[in-house]
Amino acid sequence: MTKIFGRLRATGLSCNVLKAGVAGMAVAIAAPVWAQDTTPQDTSTQSASSAEAPTKDIVVSGYRQSVDNAIRVKKLSIAVVETVNAEDVGKLPTNSITDALSQLPGVTAQRLDGRSDVLAVRGFGPNFTTTLFNGREIATIADDRGFQYDQIPAELINRADVIKTAAPDMIAQGVAGTVNMMTIDPLAQNHRILTVSGKFEGNAYSKAAPDVTHRGYRVTGIYVDKFADDTIGVALGGTLLSSPQQERQYENWGFPTDASGTYLPGGAKYFTSGNVQTRQSVFGSLKYRPNEKLELSFDGFYSHFRTVQQQRGLEVPMSWGSGTLGATTVSNGVATQATYTNEYAVQRNNYNQRNARTLELGGNAKYNFSETLHLNVDASYSRAHRRDTNLETYTGTCYNAYTTKSPSCQPSTITATQQPNGIYSLTSSLNYANPTAEVLTDPLGWGYNGTSPVVQAGFLNAPDYVDEIKALRTDLEKDLGGGFFKSIKAGVSYSVRSKTAGFKSYFLTPGATNATTQLAIPSSILLPSVTPYGFAGQTLAYDPLAAAGLLTSTFDNRPQSTTRDWLVREKVWSGYIMANIDSVVSGVPLKGNIGVQIVNTNQYSTGNSAFLSSTGAVTYSPAYGGAKYTYVLPSFTLKGEVMHNAFVVVSASQSMSRSEQGYEAVPFQISYNTTTGGNAGFSFSGTGGQPALRPYLSTNFDLSLQKYFANGSGLISVSAFYKNLTNFVDPVGSYVTTISPAAAAAISGGAAANNQVLVTVPNNGGRGYVSGFEFQAELPFSAFSRSLDGFGLRLNGTHNISSVSFAPPGGGVLQTVTVPGLSAWTGVVTGYYEKHGLSLRSTYQYRSSFLGLSTTVEQAQSYNITRGEGLLSAQIGYEFQNGPMKGLSVTLTGSNLTNAPFENYYQMTKLPLKYETYGATYSIGASYKF
Repeated sequence: MTKIFGRLRATGLSCNVLKAGVAGMAVAIAAPVWAQDTTPQDTSTQSASSAEAPTKDIVVSGYRQSVDNAIRVKKLSIAVVETVNAEDVGKLPTNSITDALSQLPGVTAQRLDGRSDVLAVRGFGPNFTTTLFNGREIATIADDRGFQYDQIPAELINRADVIKTAAPDMIAQGVAGTVNMMTIDPLAQNHRILTVSGKFEGNAYSKAAPDVTHRGYRVTGIYVDKFADDTIGVALGGTLLSSPQQERQYENWGFPTDASGTYLPGGAKYFTSGNVQTRQSVFGSLKYRPNEKLELSFDGFYSHFRTVQQQRGLEVPMSWGSGTLGATTVSNGVATQATYTNEYAVQRNNYNQRNARTLELGGNAKYNFSETLHLNVDASYSRAHRRDTNLETYTGTCYNAYTTKSPSCQPSTITATQQPNGIYSLTSSLNYANPTAEVLTDPLGWGYNGTSPVVQAGFLNAPDYVDEIKALRTDLEKDLGGGFFKSIKAGVSYSVRSKTAGFKSYFLTPGATNATTQLAIPSSILLPSVTPYGFAGQTLAYDPLAAAGLLTSTFDNRPQSTTRDWLVREKVWSGYIMANIDSVVSGVPLKGNIGVQIVNTNQYSTGNSAFLSSTGAVTYSPAYGGAKYTYVLPSFTLKGEVMHNAFVVVSASQSMSRSEQGYEAVPFQISYNTTTGGNAGFSFSGTGGQPALRPYLSTNFDLSLQKYFANGSGLISVSAFYKNLTNFVDPVGSYVTTISPAAAAAISGGAAANNQVLVTVPNNGGRGYVSGFEFQAELPFSAFSRSLDGFGLRLNGTHNISSVSFAPPGGGVLQTVTVPGLSAWTGVVTGYYEKHGLSLRSTYQYRSSFLGLSTTVEQAQSYNITRGEGLLSAQIGYEFQNGPMKGLSVTLTGSNLTNAPFENYYQMTKLPLKYETYGATYSIGASYKF
């Protein structure tokens, strides 16, 4: 199969043939059939996200029923789709949507601070997947387009689909796929529903910070009812969450090499952290269906999300410091132990807060002009606003110790020893927990405002993002009177998406001028000392907000700081036409669709360009840029029942994913390379975005074989896919240009050897492919023996291969990498038992290592490998099915039971750059249905 896909990739005609064939067929079909006389037919939508039959009568309990419902969705869907269904109202199979979806074939999650918050579908990073809420695109609080799923409470979601193949009527579909989260439909329920639930949770690690708890809770209430002879349906729900997380963190600066090529530790950070995530969320749905012709609905969702992290520890220069390297022990080209004398450290007490709000509003009207002609109109508004406070405060024994070198600065001897997990543990001759020996200061003299030193005893960074989406669409579908095609459907959509980024940053200094170099630490702000991970000792702990109140703030007006403010706006018209297939050919029932979507985009960005002159003055100029473009995206999907309960799905399509908004942002800055020879001989460097950047494009081929058995409770599925990628964004593309002699003289003070600028901006120079296989087995043991009724096994696994090549400027050797975020192997195994109210299950998830793009301490971007991981979770529950306690259920859950670390490596080596562990999380809960 891979060879077949390879041959498809080798021909440059595949994309054009697909476009011409599908578009031609769609147009040819549309004209004559629209006027055909028709007879009444089933009007259910056949698009991938519209297999709605399983959502009726969802008021059933149990994990087995959730699995059965998911299998039914897959069977009824024309597209290749994976689904998670609620076990009961307000009860997804896991505590988070991300955890639930990451157990599906071809879907993995990325952890941040111990929580899974973003998804990768078929190996692509989160920016390649479009996320919908009740069928509408939802705004995100992320820096880019990737949706952070911790904004959405799992308890409020009734069903979530991962749609892997495209359809013409799927507006804003992504290259990797589309995730559609759906709340409960009030008119689809048979009776009134009122359920409340609560959980207490805790972390296996003890309190990492004296001012952060390691105990939390979550509370949920949901009400659903129908009125006026079942013509009006109402659903309301709300959740409260307080979820703690303890973290042990290690981060290496990097690994320089000595004259013999031995890797040495450049420096490291040793932290212990505690954070608490709180969230208040509500949703509401109102649906009115007075007759068979008209249906009106309105739904809304609001979430207020806040995370507070207290991070404390030690940052120590090693080989990249100014201490003296002494004895070393070397093994296999790596220093396994190194001792440094006359060394100094920076103690850090950091405070990080994220405050975010997400709003989603939607209204929909459906009208049946007749039994064969149907209109749909939908309007939506979504807004996400995120404001961060990232505060760092520093203490040390004196100001600028490497230069001062006073005995009062208390130089220490440190020893870094590599541990079996690869990190370097630290010992020091100095007691860092002594508050009388520490002051608020700039211990190593790192402060610099672009032209002169600053006594930087702290730093405040406050990014502010707003993402807003307005959309309106209408669809018209006409049923046909038999034949190969069931219906013809067309629609148009208009949307405006605006994303703004605003940054404010400040130097925090002991005084208004550099004359004041330090401040004493008041005893009133001190807290019990902490033990950072990897350090054999304790460090000072105090209230960082109180410390910041003692310092003087100075606005950071450096170009690299002030050019982070931007606006990116995209105005998009989308139109489509498609024919839905429902026929029998040679005794084989066939369903599918064929059509084309046309997407016209007007994107633009505003911001500022800036440079810092040799005199310290910052020169700004308004910047503006953009592009207009149109893409034609054909698609074809056909599903045939080749034998009883055995299906074959074939699909071919083109899809697109817009690039990250930060890449499209127009701000630009120029800096002077003060080192001899400059940057590769260029006197100046320029960095910025590319407002004319085009979307990623993919030509997709899918094949899926599905066999259903055990009365719909069992499934064996094998799928293969191939994606030919073009317009792939290279985030570190470059070109050479020049600036005017006057500008060169102003920036460099007349010292520049030339006026050439090496510019680093994103471009669409990459191309490549992703292909893979997916296997899924849903095995109820009752299919093999009645004595095993209640037992079951769920298995899925994927294997992906990829290659993306970037052309260097001016030609040369191509740089080839795998798709960032792609794991070659992933797998999930779930074993369960459920019968007579008792529920037991355990899940193990594995993903192999993958490539990530990170920023080094030198502020250069480089690729590095994130190590694979295996996560184990388990749950036991019981539902009282009879007697006075009927309706009550209790659960005990454990996650991250293996305490799997998050670890990535330095560039392409196996030397740990970052290593974090979070401990297991346990929860006990109860729910009651009235």
